[in-house]
Amino acid sequence: YGPYWCEQMFFDALQELLGQKILEIKAPVQTICKVHVQPDLRRVVLHVLNYCHSTTGKGGELVDDALSVSGAAVSLQIAEGSVCNVTQTSNNLTLPFAHSNGRVTFTIPQMTGYEMIVVSLHDQ
Repeated sequence: YGPYWCEQMFFDALQELLGQKILEIKAPVQTICKVHVQPDLRRVVLHVLNYCHSTTGKGGELVDDALSVSGAAVSLQIAEGSVCNVTQTSNNLTLPFAHSNGRVTFTIPQMTGYEMIVVSLHDQ
């Protein structure tokens, strides 16, 4: 939450320290993603938010506008061979995915505002 160049500089420095990213997504800059690993449920949940804070209401309050995104490409670091299914929960759509080099890749075909993606894992 600051100038974009400051955020980018911070994230670039953090990336240099941490190495490979757990999550990579090709989506608009205002898109925010959170990854939650739920080992007891054998799944990884990806929360994706895409809102614009540019509108002011009558009383001066900030109004969030949900934005649509098409074709957001996702790459998530997950152990090889462990993924059995990727589901877009808003419409219960099973998404095609590829799994190689320790990463699962898939595309969110369409979303507006908020989306939850569930990556189901095989039992061990």
